[in-house]
Amino acid sequence: MDDIYRKLTAIMFTDIFQYSRLMSKDENRAFSMLSEHDKIMAKIIPSFKGRILKRMGDAVFAEFESSVDALQCAVKIQEQLKEYNNDKCEDDKILVRIGLHEGDVIVKGDDLFGEGVNVAARLEPLADPGGICVSEALYQSVKTTTKIEALKFGDVELKNILQKYTIYKIPSPYENNLISKTKPLTHDKSKHEYQIKNVTYLPVKYLSPLEIAMFTLLFCGISIFILSYLTVGHLDINSILSFLSENKLSVSILTILLILTTFYFYSMISIRIVFDDVRNVDHLIDFLASQIGYSRQLEKNNTIIFKPSIYHFIMYSARKIKVIFDGNAIIINGNYMFIKKLLKVIRSFETVKSDIRK
Repeated sequence: MDDIYRKLTAIMFTDIFQYSRLMSKDENRAFSMLSEHDKIMAKIIPSFKGRILKRMGDAVFAEFESSVDALQCAVKIQEQLKEYNNDKCEDDKILVRIGLHEGDVIVKGDDLFGEGVNVAARLEPLADPGGICVSEALYQSVKTTTKIEALKFGDVELKNILQKYTIYKIPSPYENNLISKTKPLTHDKSKHEYQIKNVTYLPVKYLSPLEIAMFTLLFCGISIFILSYLTVGHLDINSILSFLSENKLSVSILTILLILTTFYFYSMISIRIVFDDVRNVDHLIDFLASQIGYSRQLEKNNTIIFKPSIYHFIMYSARKIKVIFDGNAIIINGNYMFIKKLLKVIRSFETVKSDIRK
């Protein structure tokens, strides 16, 4: 009978992105790709004192005594695959997602069990194709001894895991080119299966009274000058005063409309949207933001800045939108009109629960 005991270890799970699609498209090519993948894994993992415990089709389950070794191994795998993919056509490129976790496990013979294993398995699908997803526990173990550039995504709910886990993502080297080709952001909802669990409106930053007065006076001044010119045919103080005296009601209504317009165009709003799954939310937001005339401008830490098109900036005074990732949620901040539009687009692409593949 095998001895059963517990230990702390670093766990790695990997799989080939869209391998099932490749298998259904061309079995021979998929098997050839898997063979190359297995050779690379079999060479790199032992070189970092890792041990492959199981191969499950295109997936690999491995353990390492050192979290540093596990991380360096994961980075080396992605670097080696990037080199392998350089001269390959799109369908022959091997894109692997890697999940890493440091946790307490149950050892029975040559196998591992327990929540530590389950967490690592749940982290792997959260990684970008060509990227790495790391748990808080492993990140804390390696951050002082390795140079790791990871994006913190906050607390995430993992399937069939009771507690939340803080995750970090090491970006994929294919972020700006290959990923967009292998995962086209189209109107096909099956490409973006997600549900919105909750939408919360955060404290809104309205315009100050001074800003309202300034914009209103500006708009009123321009409008009155135009109207008086069209009415009288020339511009002078007397004609303007005469126009205001004769059209008090119209000017009052115009002023109210301009105040409301000022609020609509210039007031700020913040919302927090909680999704059922954090996977690929950054790519999804890229696509959805493009639907209202925005494109990604800058990414820093866990924040992405989107800028409006020149047309929307000139015609509608559109300003930058800031998106902050917080676990399964995103916090969006921007001017009222375009944030409301973005929320409407996000809801329109939401997948109906009964349509989500199990």
